[in-house]
Amino acid sequence: MSSLRYSALPASEGGEGFVLSPRGSLGRERERGTPVFAVVGASKAATSEEKTSVGAGGGGSTRPGSSSSATSPHSSATTSSSSPPKADTTTFSALDDFSLSPELYALLHPSYPPSLPPIATVHHLVQTFFLRAKIPAQMLNHRNILESMLYGPADPRWPDEALLHAMCAFAAQYVSEESLGNLGPYASGLGLEMDGAEEEEKKRKSRYWERDGTRTARAYHYMHAKRSIHEAVDSDLNGAGKARDMLQVLQACIITCYVAYQSASFTDLWLFGGLATRLCTPLGLNHLEPWDFFHNRCGPSGEDWSRRIRFAPRAELLGLPQTLEEHAERATTFWMAFAVDRFASASTDWSTSIDEKDITTPLPCRPLVPHPSLLFDKKTLEIPALSISSSNFFEDATAPIGSLGLYIKATVLLGRVVNFLQRNVPRAKCVEQGESCSGVKAEFKSREEFVELDVALSKFKANHSANFYDAADNAIDGFLASAYAIPHVATMLLHETFTDRYDMSPTSSINRCLSSAKCVVNAMHILYQSNYDLGGCDPFLPFCWSVTARALVRDYTTRRFWGQHEAAQASLQLAEQCLSFHDACAKMGSPIAQCLATTLRKHLDNPDILLPVDGTEL
Repeated sequence: MSSLRYSALPASEGGEGFVLSPRGSLGRERERGTPVFAVVGASKAATSEEKTSVGAGGGGSTRPGSSSSATSPHSSATTSSSSPPKADTTTFSALDDFSLSPELYALLHPSYPPSLPPIATVHHLVQTFFLRAKIPAQMLNHRNILESMLYGPADPRWPDEALLHAMCAFAAQYVSEESLGNLGPYASGLGLEMDGAEEEEKKRKSRYWERDGTRTARAYHYMHAKRSIHEAVDSDLNGAGKARDMLQVLQACIITCYVAYQSASFTDLWLFGGLATRLCTPLGLNHLEPWDFFHNRCGPSGEDWSRRIRFAPRAELLGLPQTLEEHAERATTFWMAFAVDRFASASTDWSTSIDEKDITTPLPCRPLVPHPSLLFDKKTLEIPALSISSSNFFEDATAPIGSLGLYIKATVLLGRVVNFLQRNVPRAKCVEQGESCSGVKAEFKSREEFVELDVALSKFKANHSANFYDAADNAIDGFLASAYAIPHVATMLLHETFTDRYDMSPTSSINRCLSSAKCVVNAMHILYQSNYDLGGCDPFLPFCWSVTARALVRDYTTRRFWGQHEAAQASLQLAEQCLSFHDACAKMGSPIAQCLATTLRKHLDNPDILLPVDGTEL
């Protein structure tokens, strides 16, 4: 009973089950079972509860789940240099059958975190996380996380408590309460029979999340993920308490941001997004040296003269990555933190937490063989095709960065738009009452920085079509879907401030917003009218559709002001389609969808509040 095990995904639904490999192995894990169609943000989509139990031996590296992001079509495929050993096929009694309470399980495993539910429940939620959270899970390795859970909570390779809670919080919205808390009829936590009169009371007590007064499992794990993250940061800074895996704490922080957004907790989203980017600095992730693909080492050869002159030895908490997989994991983790920070700022209009000038980390890349585009520049000692400081960063398509790289480039564009608006658009009144705003808006649109952003967005959109299908996995690629939508959203954000009720030209800001809004709505229909599972879509896509709906309502009221009633009605219908999408997600239990639907409904009820400001109407 004390052996920690895991259950494989169903082998009966088109797969041969899940086989463990050594931690350094790069073979792609395949998630078995037919995924259930789910709307982004759905809270009660069921996951398969059939499991094939397999025991496995130990062996591996010194830290759990840290060797690499799971190999996928999102980053160039890699191959293992050695075949994985066969897993130990010894079977044990399924812990699922016992459904031990956290208190009873803690008696068997004194070091088991008391805040976690029984190990069978944790495993169920972790499996669900990797099935449904394809975007945030990209920085983790499915195989290694499951393998590390086999070692037991007393082993240093056991996943960090904060990471487990964060994954469970994300996954809890996709499973039923019955699969987490309820026991079988007339069964107690020890498998003993009980009177039927006590069944409801026992079921109530079996819902572990109610112990702390939380109403849902997601809220329970979300609360404990935040607590554990803060404890890790405090203990590490003070040098007290149990040593924590700070890279996994950072990854937990990033996942917590996704949960915060899905819960419509915008303050938490911004705070933990900022904490994630700040944790990257002492971990050295914002200045991760490029990988030398031709000599299989981190960084080019040469004298580290700048540090020696300044007598500034490396102060990072992490040493240099020793393998390409470890390097790719760190790079992916950093850029996921960057993406969360940019979305948090765009959603709240609060400042971003890290400046691009403080970033030298290359895009994650894991080619099968060294590629000519991955050579170091002898002057900068960077790889231009992977460097954010490259003048050709957005147009360069020579490096095998996959859809993950395109997603990162799109978030960089979004961040630049957000920074431009926050730093340049006046927050105080800049036009005297009674005077038109048209001249001020035209002056801003003529600025060099605005023009450069507008051109960069146009070029990026022109080079990427609405093709989201991933043939390798026979599924929708969430990174491709977001990489297509984000630049259109950035265009709407850039232009909506400068829309002019009197500018009816084809290149006016109102027309630019309408063009991008139509593209996003078309993408929405492509996604949700397909027969593919959408569990891999970006949790931040509802934000994209919210911006789109706002642009459409503004277009409706502006064209109505112009007397173009037929065109206005067409925009109104598209906005109502966005509302229908939000309402559908809200019915599935998505707090963020409910929040966005409420806001959009207010705009539809009073569209004139979005009529471009002129100044003369005051």
